[in-house]
Parts: sequence; structure tokens; C-alpha cells
Amino acid sequence: MSRQDPELLLALVALSETFDGINTMVRHEAEHRSGQPDVPTTEVTLLRLLLRVSGLTLAECAATAEQPVTETRRALQDLERRGLVATSASPGRTTTFAATPAAAALRGAARERAAQHLRYALAALPAAEVEDLARASGALASLAASLGFRDVHPTYRQD
Repeated sequence: MSRQDPELLLALVALSETFDGINTMVRHEAEHRSGQPDVPTTEVTLLRLLLRVSGLTLAECAATAEQPVTETRRALQDLERRGLVATSASPGRTTTFAATPAAAALRGAARERAAQHLRYALAALPAAEVEDLARASGALASLAASLGFRDVHPTYRQD
């Protein structure tokens, strides 16, 4: 099997689409349970970024999120009003942005709900397929890291 195996790529695309649907659903559930109004997609992108890398400037956030600076500024201001992002600046320095503990708690709630959905899905699979997935967990963690989800450490385990 090569890195460009069409069957592997199709399976990963299907998995990505399914996870996107699960992520949207559990994100909305977590937002509602934590008393947060729905967070727009641009803000979700910025929040994910700041949960991985703290202390970014407005320009860095905009460049990484591939969004115009004006849209990024509005999104960061909204996240700050919601208590999900904090700013810091010292005299003569550029303002930087960081995710707050409330943002980490929101992410944690969404991850727990996603894990619950995945536990149900795994329970429906034959044992041999679950074992195959378990053997591939290292490769899946590496794939997640290469896609930009470096905040999930390869040794992260949740039973």
C-alpha cells in the first residue's frame, strides 16, 4: 500500500466527513451545556489555534487562520466577550491572545461528548475491526498531528 493508495484516501475522506459532522454536533451540544451561544466557524478556528498555541498576535492569528485581519479582530473580540479568549499587552508591546480556562473546559466537554459517540460506534463494530483500529492508533495520532491537531499528545489515552 502506497501513501497515495486511492482506497485509503477515500476511506480517510469519508472518515473526515463523518468526524466533521460529529464535531459540529458535539460542539453545539457542549456550547449549550456550558451556557455559551453557538460559536461561529471563524471563531472556532481561532479558538482551536489559541488552544494549541498561546500568545499569538492579531496578525499571527489572521495569517494562520487565513482570514482577513478585520474579520479576525471581530472574531477575537467576540471570543473575549464570551470569556473564551484573554488579551495581554505590556507598554510598547503588541497585544497577544490566549485561550482561557473556560475555552479549555468547553473543548474538554466537546471531546468527552465526541468520545461517547465514538464508544457507541466502536461497540457496533466486530471485535477484529476494533483490534485493527487499536493497532493503528499510533498511525492515527500521527495523522492527526500532521493535520494540525498537535494538542492531542500521542500518549493521550481516555478509557
